[in-house]
Order: sequence, then structure tokens, then C-alpha cells
Amino acid sequence: MNGQLRCCMLLKFYACLANADASDLADVMDAAGDSCDALALAVEHAHQDIAAWLLQSVDWITPLHYLSVARPQRVKQLLRDGAGLHATLGVGRSTPLTIARQLHDKGQAPTGSAAWLVLSAAQPWSRATHELFPNETRRRAAELCHVGSLLAYRFSPLQGALLDVWTEVLLPLALFR
Repeated sequence: MNGQLRCCMLLKFYACLANADASDLADVMDAAGDSCDALALAVEHAHQDIAAWLLQSVDWITPLHYLSVARPQRVKQLLRDGAGLHATLGVGRSTPLTIARQLHDKGQAPTGSAAWLVLSAAQPWSRATHELFPNETRRRAAELCHVGSLLAYRFSPLQGALLDVWTEVLLPLALFR
């Protein structure tokens, strides 16, 4: 009602984090405690920016979709917990990855930002992207690194070369989100 776009964005983000049903996210409580439609309220009070954002975000189904308001540490934890980069309501709808790409194209994905983390997490596994992969994949990577070091130790004259091939070529093919 007061035209606070950032407040609206944060409320919708935290509702999604709380696993609220996506269809309930448009409902808010007015001052009298009656349920009302957030979009209708924004239109009624001529808050075009809020109305436009509510329409744009209507198909955002995971907290990872809210990259413009999510803190990088929260996004990193969501990625480690296995949040889907391709989560969507259907073909042609927004995914966290498409939103991150859009933010990048607008110059709104600086290094270390939530959008940058999603773009990095979409890359193949590497030492640089390891921390953005799900917990289970990171555990598997540690196991495979140990196996690689044991194999490389067995062939000590080529140890460095074997370890490089193991971690830079084979592991990215074996590990995925």
C-alpha cells in the first residue's frame, strides 16, 4: 500500500524460503486483517513498479529465483543444499539461471553477488566451483580426489601430470549437480 518495492520483494522471497505455496504468495493481509491480492492492491494505489514486478515474478517457485534480493551467503547455502538452477513452472518460464543471465546482461551480476554465484554454479565442477555444488557432490569429489591421489602416488614419476589430468579433465566429467 505504501509503494515499498524492496519490502515487497523481500516478503515474497522469505515466503518462498518458508516453503509457502506459490499460489498463496500474492495474498497479503491489509490493515483490518482481511486477505487481499497484492497485485490488485498495487494497481489500486498506482504502484506500477510493484505491479510490474509482481507480474514478472508470478512464476518464481524457488528462493533461488529471487537473486536481486537474496544475500550471497544465502544463495551459496541454497546451492549447497541442492537448489535447482533450472527450476521452472514450464517451458519458456523463468529459471534461476535465466534470471542470473538477465542480471548479468544488465551489468547487475558483479563478482560475489547472488547472480554471479548462480552463473558460477552452472559451470562444470572445478576447484573454483567446488564450493557451489551440492553437499553430496562435494563429498563425492573428495572421495574421487583421494582415489586420484592414490593412483598418482602409484606412478610417482608422473604424479603431478596424473593429478592434473584427474582433477581438471576426469572429475568435471564425473561430477554434476
